[in-house]
Amino acid sequence: MPTYNVKVETTLYYDKNYAVEADSELEANDIAESVAKKDWDYKGDSFEWYNEWELGDTVQHDVVYIEESY
Repeated sequence: MPTYNVKVETTLYYDKNYAVEADSELEANDIAESVAKKDWDYKGDSFEWYNEWELGDTVQHDVVYIEESY
């Protein structure tokens, strides 16, 4: 019976709420997205950044690749 190397991937979703002053929903979206991208910067190898983010969801596991081992 052959052996297979299988890589499985799981996607995690984190979320964080922002109060944004803006003239429209579109502008609020753009501002919040910009701030969130800066917040997500984990500052090197320290993972303290995620303490402010809430785990929102976990998606099912997906097989990324599979190959027979020789």
